Order: sequence, then C-alpha cells, then structure tokens
Amino acid sequence: MESTLFCPACDSEDLETRVERLEIPHFGEVIQMTYLCETCGFQRSDLTITKQEEAARYRLEVTEEEDLATRVVRSASGHFEIPELDIRAEPGRAAEAFVTNAEGILDRCKDAIEMAMQGTEAEDKRDRAQRLLDRAERLRSLEETWTIVIEDPQGNSAILGDEVERTELSDEEADDLKAPGAPGADEGPEPVEP
Repeated sequence: MESTLFCPACDSEDLETRVERLEIPHFGEVIQMTYLCETCGFQRSDLTITKQEEAARYRLEVTEEEDLATRVVRSASGHFEIPELDIRAEPGRAAEAFVTNAEGILDRCKDAIEMAMQGTEAEDKRDRAQRLLDRAERLRSLEETWTIVIEDPQGNSAILGDEVERTELSDEEADDLKAPGAPGADEGPEPVEP
C-alpha cells in the first residue's frame, strides 16, 4: 500500500523522502531519514541508531584545538549543554538528530543566542545575549576551558573521543529525562533566553 506524504509546512504533496544507511566510525550503523519539500524548501533530517545502548551521559572538557574536532552524535532524544554558557538544549517534538563536532555544538549555541537576541527589544536581555556571544568567542578561541555534556535516556547519542568521560544513567535519571512534564519534554529546544 502506497501512501502520500504531505509537507508539514505547506501541505503540498511534493515531500520527498530519502533513506540512507550510514556507518559512523566508533559508533556503528545509523539510518538517516531526510524529508525535502520541493515546493517550500522544508527540510528535516533524523538519525535512527540501529542498536540500542544504555542510557548514558557523556562529558568532554575542551582544552585544546584537537578537542574542537571531537565527533558529537545527538539523537532526537538527546539533551546537550554547555554549562559555561548556561545553555541546555532539550529535545521536543521537532527535535532533529545531527552529527557534528564540539565546535559545531558551540556554533549551534551561538546561533540560538543570536536568534534570541534578534527576538527581543529589551536592552538588558540584548546585553546579556551579547555577553554570552562574547564568552562563546572566548570559548572557541580556547581562552577558557569549556565542557559539553550530552545525556540520552535512549542511549542513542554520544561524544566520541579518547578524552570523553562516559557514565551510565540510573533508571531514575533516564526517566527524569524522558518523563512527560519534564523540562523540554513537550517543547522545542530552548538553548538560551537572554
């Protein structure tokens, strides 16, 4: 039975679906689903890990240039944070999986700060956002040591590198991350509010 997929943004029938199996070094096989709408340009990608891992927390301390290239895999159920910027991105219904590196995580946070900055006219919030952007630049240039933490109750996210600290989450910790009503459970990612 063939079904038609409609674009969630413009409701057209021009939604193309691509399915691709990828092998991510040190992580294994994933299936990448990409949806593209030729009418409005809507695009969404998601990764599904073919093997289930234990709920885990990964922590990377970024202290030198090589650390910026450390691979980061975040599934749609993964939470990530940079404590030094007081930023935590929690998955919501529209959360997308992605593969990047430590520098890419910092860039995503900077983009979120800039977006929040554009969305407010309050001078104190704009000032706070600018201070966060300035600090993000100091982190990028390694003037300060900084940390990435990824937690995933489904075990499908990871930071891959020799200097990465991995700890399994307790059942209670994993449940707190995925429980309805837990912060971010029903909302889109909100990494920063200036």
